[in-house]
Amino acid sequence: MKRAAFGVIVLLLSVLASVSHAKDFTFETDFARLTISSDARATSLTDKASHQEWLKPSHSSAGLSALAFVDVNGRHIAATRLERSGDKYTLTFGTSGVEADYQISTTRSYFIFELLAARGAKIDQIVFAQLPVKTVNYGGGLLDVKWND
Repeated sequence: MKRAAFGVIVLLLSVLASVSHAKDFTFETDFARLTISSDARATSLTDKASHQEWLKPSHSSAGLSALAFVDVNGRHIAATRLERSGDKYTLTFGTSGVEADYQISTTRSYFIFELLAARGAKIDQIVFAQLPVKTVNYGGGLLDVKWND
C-alpha cells in the first residue's frame, strides 16, 4: 500500500513538474527581448537597456496576449500551442484543426515572423502579433507593416 501511494505521489509530482516547466521561447534583438510560452502567449516584451516590461499584464490573463488569432467560419480562435522543430515554429489554434508554420528570427533591431504555411479548415484571416503594449505617447495606424498582394 505504501509503495502504491508513493508511486502515485511521484507520478503527480512529475506531472506537476512538467506542467510548471512549460517551454518558453525567447527571441532577442540588440534592444528588446520577446518571450513566448508554449501555450502561444506573449509573456514578456522587455526593453533591454531600461529593463522595462512593455506588455500589459492585465491582458495576459484575459487571453489578449495570444501570439496569433485565426478566423474560421465566423469564429475568432486564439493560438493555444507553440512548438518548435528545427527552424520552424508551429502554432495550433485550439481544436479548430488549423495550424500555421512560421520561421521566427531576429536582426539587430527587429523580430521577423515569416508565415511559411497554413493548413486546416478554410481560413478567413490570420492575425499575428498584435500584442497589448503599455500606453505610449505616440502611435500610428501602420508601423513598419509589410505584406504581399
